[in-house]
Order: sequence, then C-alpha cells, then structure tokens
Amino acid sequence: MRKRIAVVATLLGTIACGVWAWETKRAEAISAFLLALAALAGTDYWERRTYRKPDGRVVADRKLLADLVGTLPYKPAIHFARTHDLGASFARVNLQPLHRFLEQWNDVHHEFRNPDVELSRQQLLRAVAVFLADISLNTWPVGADFQGMPADEVEGPSKQRREYWRSIADRLNKEGCDVADAYDALVRTARERLGT
Repeated sequence: MRKRIAVVATLLGTIACGVWAWETKRAEAISAFLLALAALAGTDYWERRTYRKPDGRVVADRKLLADLVGTLPYKPAIHFARTHDLGASFARVNLQPLHRFLEQWNDVHHEFRNPDVELSRQQLLRAVAVFLADISLNTWPVGADFQGMPADEVEGPSKQRREYWRSIADRLNKEGCDVADAYDALVRTARERLGT
C-alpha cells in the first residue's frame, strides 16, 4: 500500500512539474520536471528490481521443507529427543516419526536443490540414524507400548553396572540432543536460504 502511495505521489509531482515547466519555460522548472521524471523512473525500476517471482528451485525446496516438517514434526519426536532422559522408559510412539523420516527421506527424491539446505538434511539423517541405531542396541520392550533399559541393571545392586548403564543413557541423551540440534539447524538454514 505504501509503495502505491509513493508511486502515485511521484507521478502527480512529475505531472505538476511538467505543467509548470511547460507554462513557464524557466530553467529551474525544467530541472524540477527532469528530477521528478527521474524519481518516477527510479521508483518503477526499484519496484521491478525488488519484486521477483521466486525461482522454481526455491518453490520446490519450500514444498520439500513443508513435507519434511510434516513427516518429522517438532512434537513429539524432536522435543522427545531433546528433553527425555533415555535412562527411563519411554513410549515407542515417540520414535515413529524418526523411523519414518529415516525410511522415507534417505533417497534422491528428497534432496534439496539448495546445497546448504541439502547439507543440513544429510546431517539430520546421519544424526537420526546414529540415534535410532544406538537406541535399538541398548533398549528393549518394556510392557506393551514402552521401551527402555533393563530396570534390574539400571537400578541393580552393582555400582559398576549402574554406572555402565548411566553412561549409555548419557550417550543416548547426547545423541538425542544432536538430532534436535541438526533439526533446528536445518529449519534455520532453510528459512534463511529459501526465504520462508
């Protein structure tokens, strides 16, 4: 709206200066008309220069980003990876978006065209793969819908075994934070590079 008002005001000023220059034929009136004409041309040039239709690659990458966020939403998966202490049991449903992302987004059809965003996607894929592999090696089903470390080992009588399982839980917690940090980096990089 402000741009249109500026263009209309510049156009009216140019017309007024043109009329004044035509009627008076004075040098300052002609100079004012030429300056107003230059301002009008500059306004038009600037408006054309600043508005550009998004590149087809940018549009495709924006759609891909929206698909990624739909496949791997912040909650539950990323929030869970960042905040949950994996020394305790957890609902397996929290891992489903991570598994789905790793299965569906590890192919050429899900590559971003922007190299910085693509690098961030690859880093996220690696972080998720490491996290899920370590969880699958060090946790077991606990009840129908939960998974965790063996309670008799984590809370057992042997201090050495408790420290061992605590070190695994700490490693899993760090890997979960790595996943969340890689996700954040991807979203931030995409926003910056794709203008979303």
